[in-house]
Amino acid sequence: MFGRKQPAQQAFARGVELESSGNLKDALKAYREAAEDSPHETRYLEAVGRVFESMGKMADATEWFMRAAHIERNADGGEPLHESSTLDPVVEAAWVHSLKPNKVVESQVTASIERVQALLSALGPDPTAYRKLALLFGRLGRIKEASEFFDNAAKAELRGMRWH
Repeated sequence: MFGRKQPAQQAFARGVELESSGNLKDALKAYREAAEDSPHETRYLEAVGRVFESMGKMADATEWFMRAAHIERNADGGEPLHESSTLDPVVEAAWVHSLKPNKVVESQVTASIERVQALLSALGPDPTAYRKLALLFGRLGRIKEASEFFDNAAKAELRGMRWH
């Protein structure tokens, strides 16, 4: 008997199909079902967060990403997720995910760019961080650099690279 894992995998697969067809509302339901059936499977939690992010619900997305990061941290014995960094990856990822580049006041755009770049340097590639950085550079009219960061986001997404 597979227990609760089988229904969770089926719900997740259904969510992937729904999300790829653009049906975010039903994908969210399916991913949440998977997360409820298997609450320690971080990919299910991250999928919920990703859909919330796609829907523009950053606070909800942050909550789900933080849940996944907390589970991974505990699975690793509570060790920092990036040994060379004294940053708290959960807090920093939450900050990036909640960052709304188009609402950053003009005087803080450069400081926000510097912080996101420092996080990318310390924590490694992350598609969301690259997208936010691209939007911030766009605000400064630096379109070529913004385009490069969008490309980096796509590459990181394809490789499954993200902060946990």
